[in-house]
Amino acid sequence: MTEQPVWYEESLMNVRLPDINSASTSRRTFWLATGVAGLTGIFGVFGVSVAGASAAGLHRPDGMTLSTVETAVPGTAKDVPCDTSALVAELTKANRTNGGVLNLATNCAYTWPEPGADAAQTSNSSFPVIEKPITILGNGSTFAHGGELGFRILNVGAGGHLILKGFTIRGGDTSGPKPQPCPSPIDPEPGSGDGAGILVQPGGTADIEDSVITENESCGRGGGIANFGTTTLRDSVVSKNRAFVAGGGIYNAGELTIQGSRIENNTAKGTGKSGADGGGIANDGGGDASITSSQIAHNSASNDGGGLHNDGNATLLLDYSKVAGNKAARNGGGLFQGGATATVRNSTFSLDIAGLFDSRTWNLHDRGFLGNHARQGGAIYNDTGATLAVSRSRIIGNLASTRAGAGGIHNNNGTVTLTNNTLVSLNPPRNCVDVPGCGY
Repeated sequence: MTEQPVWYEESLMNVRLPDINSASTSRRTFWLATGVAGLTGIFGVFGVSVAGASAAGLHRPDGMTLSTVETAVPGTAKDVPCDTSALVAELTKANRTNGGVLNLATNCAYTWPEPGADAAQTSNSSFPVIEKPITILGNGSTFAHGGELGFRILNVGAGGHLILKGFTIRGGDTSGPKPQPCPSPIDPEPGSGDGAGILVQPGGTADIEDSVITENESCGRGGGIANFGTTTLRDSVVSKNRAFVAGGGIYNAGELTIQGSRIENNTAKGTGKSGADGGGIANDGGGDASITSSQIAHNSASNDGGGLHNDGNATLLLDYSKVAGNKAARNGGGLFQGGATATVRNSTFSLDIAGLFDSRTWNLHDRGFLGNHARQGGAIYNDTGATLAVSRSRIIGNLASTRAGAGGIHNNNGTVTLTNNTLVSLNPPRNCVDVPGCGY
């Protein structure tokens, strides 16, 4: 991480933020006209905490409901030895009957050297598509790819309900022996290369808790997870995954809930001919994503949306979360907001490269932007025809690399208004371009 100058650190120490915890503001929301993207919220601008216990190192907020995994009845599970063949047999049996609960050996590495016997019917998965309710209690164990042939680890089909707890998914690979792009059908249908770690098909459900999804590579969308059904991720880590089309960590075109988790160090790689969107998460194809008490950090995209890419008539809620240290080659280091709806509350954006790209109409309320870096709009770039309203926010210590740019807000023939004691300060080479009332 680049060392910040003294003036940057001192500016953060000296900023006094307004009290935003009163009843009059804690439930405040701002929606714009129907069909237009809105960005809303209230939060402690530089003080959002996501630290705590669990595999993800994050905290579940009070009042959050228990997961399906947590309510599973002990004593009903089938014990599975540390033997991959035995596991495949039990999974196949559960999948062909009425489902079941499998209790895996502690800290075992279940490794597949090649796709399962039903690979031709399961889009190169390690075992048949899950079509029944199956619970896997991992006890720290791992599903891992151990051969040269490419295949995904898990595939949840219509009517299937996969529950994972205490588990690691590693090394799924839908790109074959040599990484190369593969065709993906039009949203919201999954393709053969989507979801190298876990693919959740339309009508399928996955509950993932206290688990790690890492080092998976998709030639399509969703290096770690591709969700076209319903997926919930709690107290988990999605890290070091890659996708060649979109969603290095997660691609969502269904219903996605993320709570108390970390999405970090994922890459939307792209190809030599075209870039890829959504290094951490790509929410697209009408997807509905809710992200709470989580961290999206150090992800990268070869196109737009280093941390998050929200487009394609999708809906995004980001609450009590941190977006930090992400990078996009084009627009939206932290968040790219395209033809979609976003609601952001109680969250901060910091140290993102390419800043926040706005091509629609937003309200920014009680937000913090610090240490972001882009070519023209270090914190925010407001494009032609877009309307941006900023209220009670702090935009401090951001940087634009071009002399004609603004470290704070660069307005390119759009409309920007600053109200309610918004502070735009210490953003070289200047705080704003074409923003009335901004301290230049």
